Amino acid sequence: MYSNNIINFPDTLGYLSVLNKMIISNSISFKHVSNYAGSLQVGYHYLNYFTYKIFNSGFSLYLINIFMYILSILFYHTHLRKRFNNSIATISTVVLTVSMYLTIFTSDILKDSLVLFLSMLSLHIYDKFIDVKKRRLIFFLIIVLGSLTTTRIYSGVGFAVGILVDFFILQNKKLSIKKLFFFITLIIGLVLISPLKAHFDMGLRFISRINMSSSFVINIISSTITFFLSPLFWNMTTEISVYTPIILDSMFFLIFSPLLLIYLYKFFRYKEYRERMYLYLIPILIHIIALGVEYGKTAIRQKIAVYPFLVLLYVFELYKIFKKVNTY
Repeated sequence: MYSNNIINFPDTLGYLSVLNKMIISNSISFKHVSNYAGSLQVGYHYLNYFTYKIFNSGFSLYLINIFMYILSILFYHTHLRKRFNNSIATISTVVLTVSMYLTIFTSDILKDSLVLFLSMLSLHIYDKFIDVKKRRLIFFLIIVLGSLTTTRIYSGVGFAVGILVDFFILQNKKLSIKKLFFFITLIIGLVLISPLKAHFDMGLRFISRINMSSSFVINIISSTITFFLSPLFWNMTTEISVYTPIILDSMFFLIFSPLLLIYLYKFFRYKEYRERMYLYLIPILIHIIALGVEYGKTAIRQKIAVYPFLVLLYVFELYKIFKKVNTY
């Protein structure tokens, strides 16, 4: 791809254009870079800039994405071994390794590799904190989640909320209204005095656009279905394109889609099941709402942060069926 100068995605051209502006510019401040990119989500632009500056090669931009993909899979495998067992971790890892979805979107100059990497790294740091309870890990976790937010806002918010809820469930801590108010005020205060203030303002504008009506509910239900099953393989058979190999992932999700009904039943029926899955469900739900409002049914790449979670839901239920395991 690199030697033949093949660019498969329009976004790739945009990233290269911003990189060129950063190289010839006298300033790479957040304000200037966000102006170059026309977006507050500038994390990937900084990664490209420093990678190019270090290696002085466009080829390194491809390799850094592939490297982050590999690390993401390793982090996720370690996480699943801690939260479930080695069999589920291994099966999920194998499925992700052969996934054409991940292969395509992490082997080009796209920010999806960085989003996936920061998401899985946040889980890795969180697991370490649960094990050793060292406060410096909270500091590192905040930095990673902040970086994820500056790369893809709703991914950062989704993982932050999911990890927070999971932590209080694991610790069996119940927050009083007073403590909850204090905690929310503290988080908002930290955001307002940090570089994330602009992202916070954008989030408020996004929330103000949500209209709780019947059409909104219908849109979210429709977006949920397409989120789990898209891209549908019959929509990719009219022509050969860079997206065509993803037909294999689509067929996998479609064939085993009845498992989602089992998942929904168990989630609403069993408290233990809900508590175990909040860490994965909350980021998925936030992605569905954000993408449903912003993109409708067309979002494909934008769900990559929680794509491993979608695979987990299928693998987890398949494992329990074939092994006849009744525990959660």
